[in-house]
Amino acid sequence: MSQNVKTVPATEKQSMFVMNDGRNVVITFILVSSLFLLWGVCNGMIDVMDKHFQDELNLSKSQSAWVQFAHYLGYFLMALPAGWLAIRLGYKGGLISGLLLVAVGGFWFIPATKINALVHAGTVSPNTAFVAYLFGVCAIAAGLTFLETIANPYTTVLGPSRFAATRINLAQSCNGIGWIFGPIIGGQFFYAKDPITGRSIGSETLYIPYVIVGVVVCVLAVAFYFAYIPDVKTEDDYHLDDDQASASHSIWKHPHFSMAVLAQFLYVAAQAGIFSFFINYMTSEVPSIPPDWNAGSTKKYIEVQTSLVPKDLLDFPAFATKLKQKTDAVSTFINGQLSSETATLLADYSPATANPKPLQLALMQDLNKLVKQDPTRVKAEQLLYDEQRFSGVALSGKTRQLLAAKAKKEEVSLAQINRHLLQDAFPKEIAFNDASLTISDKGASFLASVGFFCFLIGRITGAGLLRKLSAHKILGLYGVMNVLTCLVIFCKAGWLSVACVFLSYFFMSIMFPTIFALGIHGLGVRAKKASAYIVMAIMGGAILPKLMGYVADQYDMSRGFIVPMFCFAFVAFYGYFWPRLSGVESMQSVKSPGGH
Repeated sequence: MSQNVKTVPATEKQSMFVMNDGRNVVITFILVSSLFLLWGVCNGMIDVMDKHFQDELNLSKSQSAWVQFAHYLGYFLMALPAGWLAIRLGYKGGLISGLLLVAVGGFWFIPATKINALVHAGTVSPNTAFVAYLFGVCAIAAGLTFLETIANPYTTVLGPSRFAATRINLAQSCNGIGWIFGPIIGGQFFYAKDPITGRSIGSETLYIPYVIVGVVVCVLAVAFYFAYIPDVKTEDDYHLDDDQASASHSIWKHPHFSMAVLAQFLYVAAQAGIFSFFINYMTSEVPSIPPDWNAGSTKKYIEVQTSLVPKDLLDFPAFATKLKQKTDAVSTFINGQLSSETATLLADYSPATANPKPLQLALMQDLNKLVKQDPTRVKAEQLLYDEQRFSGVALSGKTRQLLAAKAKKEEVSLAQINRHLLQDAFPKEIAFNDASLTISDKGASFLASVGFFCFLIGRITGAGLLRKLSAHKILGLYGVMNVLTCLVIFCKAGWLSVACVFLSYFFMSIMFPTIFALGIHGLGVRAKKASAYIVMAIMGGAILPKLMGYVADQYDMSRGFIVPMFCFAFVAFYGYFWPRLSGVESMQSVKSPGGH
């Protein structure tokens, strides 16, 4: 197919925001770019929500990925309706519709929070509360679908087509700024703690940022109603708008578009997985933090590693046998606190024949819930420590010291006490190193913003590169670089792997908008419909993170990065082969659009 590649010389130098009729649309571009900031904040908050639900509702990594499923399901369900409305209502009508739908989802978090409060009262199940939150997540995503389906292609037509990829990357830079602030805002509310008792109050404050989003989008809807938003027609390089062509041509017959849908599906899958499990990686896979970091301004972002990980179970068969046979008071108590799923696995477990992995994962999940108990939310008899229960256990000096401090109402971590108690009760089966420091959930939320800062730098520098170099070559190069970063993370190379997580943010930066611009290139008025299909491809973010979470549950979070690695490999392939797929050497060689 390469022999059909055409080269069209560029016209005289043009401004990036001046149409062929001489009209400057930079103000319109700035107003539309504000929407990118909005959905960046919303997406950034979503990406730090998984760990909150893992702790709040005792979910595994794979189960918590239902947040991403609901989020991207909203995109999938509404992409075609959004494209249909964009054609009939125009850009302005579609954008206002999307803003109002986002407002509905934002305000829904008020009743969702009230439903969650009923969980602690024992009135509703945790699953009911989780579904209530997921409904709000899905509603907001449905509204964002309108904005992304319309705003992304709209930025590509607000000026000469040769700068389409540059404009969409500039607009997406605002998205990157929103993504920086999203995790900070989410971390402040999702992982908030009572300043007096130190208990988590995230479930009580989670609704606040979403209500603020609801108010902001209502104001934006009014602004767009009164603003001048011209309905610009896209250049029809493939003559799809001709009556005769319309009858026989389909946008799916253009491989540069159809392959863009698949590339976007896999890219968003990789992005969603890395973004949503960033906190899990930072709190479990980072090498032990040096003690001198646990002081001063960084102290609030560091904590003792109290979560059990597979390596902490020194003798799992012996531990499981003790729990199953209820050999002592502590084993009997823990057995009674297990979930029904874990209890069933334990009852069927035999060290000689059974596969220990499912039970091991289920037990660690239940034990971590027990370790991180909130004494204000559970009954006294459900707390791990009871003097009579541990009367036959030889408590270590450290455990007695912590219990004495707690009795004097001094500030002490209940999670640390519980980990010491488990080690004392099962000295040969469970290990605990209270000198092992890790990044806290709130600290990881802050680092997520650092990651999104790398993402923003990538967007800004990428926009500059795209003015001078071919968009498909940059996409291919960045795809290859992310394959390498994921491979290093997978191989557990210590702090180098940690650095590669942030590098992956940088190299992901230009992928979504560049795939978008390459995919809708030259499709004329059908670019709106094509845009809807590319946005539907965002559904990849709903499916593959569950696979990444499953791999992480079975092995560890580092191994989970094997999933995005293969996704980036296809993105690189699409970038390098785009000229053959499109029949054009590069987007920089395309004629600027004609009249409107």
